[in-house]
Amino acid sequence: MEYDVVVVGGGPSGLATAIKFAQLNNENGTNYSICLLEKGSEIGAHILSGNVFQPNALDELLPNWKELGAPLNTPETFILARKNWYSCSFFFNASNE
Repeated sequence: MEYDVVVVGGGPSGLATAIKFAQLNNENGTNYSICLLEKGSEIGAHILSGNVFQPNALDELLPNWKELGAPLNTPETFILARKNWYSCSFFFNASNE
């Protein structure tokens, strides 16, 4: 099999790379073939659940991710303890009930 672009790893970086290449294909009217290789049984299989992240990069990569129904529904809450900020989203994660 031959591909124009091969991305190894379906984690956050690899998936973002493959998505960006596909977006560039659409923007430039090109049709480069893209192959995303992942050793897990499915994309994201090795990502830890309960991940906490700021969606800034996701907003840039997929501006309409909320409208597409991405399953990221738990708002982030922070507390100040001993002069450090700590994430507390795990206290309010309805999917773990």
